[in-house]
Amino acid sequence: MPAAVRDIMETMEKLAPASLAEEWDNVGLQAGSAAASTESVLVALNVNEEVVSEAANRKCGLILTHHPLIFQPLATVSEETTAGRLIAMINKEGLAVFAAHTNLDAARGGLADCLAGLLGLENVKPLERAPANSSKLVAFVPEADLEKVRAALFEAGGGVIGDYRHCSFMVEGTGTFLP
Repeated sequence: MPAAVRDIMETMEKLAPASLAEEWDNVGLQAGSAAASTESVLVALNVNEEVVSEAANRKCGLILTHHPLIFQPLATVSEETTAGRLIAMINKEGLAVFAAHTNLDAARGGLADCLAGLLGLENVKPLERAPANSSKLVAFVPEADLEKVRAALFEAGGGVIGDYRHCSFMVEGTGTFLP
């Protein structure tokens, strides 16, 4: 029995509201028409040529993807670009593409909850969302100076995540460069 793409979109909004998406994310209808109808949906992690071809071959009118086809505004929809080629294929086949990314990650019963369940975690609750004005600082510091730099950053108010203070992450590494 055919379903309108719009109806599937409404169901996805109930399961993973767009309001849960991170500010930088682009979720929702990415291509095609909400008024179109489909008898089947192809679910994919990413949209690529193989996915579009499979959806067309299987007569799926909608591709439900985790990672958005379009993250940022497009300057052009030329077939000279990957996104342009994919959008041309999608339009030619009469498909629609709907993305549920960070909203599906964060939704109750969403991907994060599924992963926590698979790992056997209990009493799981979401992390506090980072404020829009927060920043991440990455610094390369000689090991001998690490504690002095870390202490100075904490003293200046860095390393605060929700109720936690003095948050940091460090890893040893080897840098390379081309002179």
